[in-house]
Order: sequence, then C-alpha cells, then structure tokens
Amino acid sequence: QKEIDDHVGNGNMKVIPRSEVTSENLMLPAVWQMRRKRKMNAREVCKWKARLNLDGSRQQKESHCDKTCAPVVGWLTARSMFILTLAWGWQCQQLDCALAFSQAPVEREMCMHISKDTVSRQNPKDFVLKITANPCGSKQAPKQWCDHPKQVLNSAEWTCSGWDPNVFHKKDALCIVHADDSMMMAKNYETLKKEIKRL
Repeated sequence: QKEIDDHVGNGNMKVIPRSEVTSENLMLPAVWQMRRKRKMNAREVCKWKARLNLDGSRQQKESHCDKTCAPVVGWLTARSMFILTLAWGWQCQQLDCALAFSQAPVEREMCMHISKDTVSRQNPKDFVLKITANPCGSKQAPKQWCDHPKQVLNSAEWTCSGWDPNVFHKKDALCIVHADDSMMMAKNYETLKKEIKRL
C-alpha cells in the first residue's frame, strides 16, 4: 500500500474510475518485485522492499510502445574517461539517480490494474491506476529514461560526444551516463559541485 501511495503522491500514477478508461487495450496487469536489502557487513536484512511494476510481457509493440532499445556507455569509453581523469588530475564523482525511470515522462497513455493482493483503499474492480510517469517493468522504460538525462544535459549546455552517445562534455567537465548511474569528472571540486547542483 505504501508503494502505491508513494507513486500516487509523487504524481507517477493516478487512481481513476475504470469507467474513464477509453480502451480496454490500454489496461495492463501489475506485478510485484520483492527484495530483501541487507547490511553490507553483517548481511542481516535491514529493509523489506516491494516495487510495483508494469507487466511488460503483456505489452504489444503496435499499441503500447515503439522503440525499446536503450544504448549504454561502452566499457572502452568508460575506461578511457577514467584514464583521462587520472592523467589530468581531475575530480570524479559517481551519481546514482533514485527512482530514475519514473522521472522520465510516459511515452503514451497506459493504465494498470490495481493488484488484487493489495489491501487497497479502492476496489480493484471499480478503479485502476492511470500511469503518468515512465513505469518500471514496461518495455520502453529504459529507452524513455535513456532519452531523459540527455535532454536535461543538452538544456544545461552539455554537448553530446560524436564518439559515444552516452558521453557529454563541456568546458572543464565530462559526464558518462550509464542507465540510472552516471559519472561526472571536472577540473576541480568547485566545478564538479556546481555542475552536479545545476543538473
């Protein structure tokens, strides 16, 4: 329930009456991804996590998604960037984007059934979840997310490399984007901090 409430509270999903769904073809099932998070040293369970995902296996290419390919940075490129950072004596910072996929806009209108095993405040027979942000589990989620940071970087005056589409540069700074992780390098700590804050 907390997972659904968080998505609704963040504006990623919206509870709507089933009667408002324009086509039954837009309706897709929900699946739960359960995970135990452990402490690194003691290996004891510190958090029980449930993530609500869209069942991407039920998506049809024509009606639910178009392109699904999301390129990731090549290992040769990443190693080259690290070598340059060391050779130039630059500062480096790893960035991890929390709830990355849901920060990208949804590609097209989709709705998701409220899972029957959820102790929901709404009756799953009468209400559904309208997806307003890119959901985990959908076939186009990686592609949608891949395009999102590139648009953000371009608007912040970063230039995409002609060598690798996941490498961006500007004066005295480099950025590598890899799925929901990225690595930023800059000439000094002040530049690094400024660019991270700006993004």
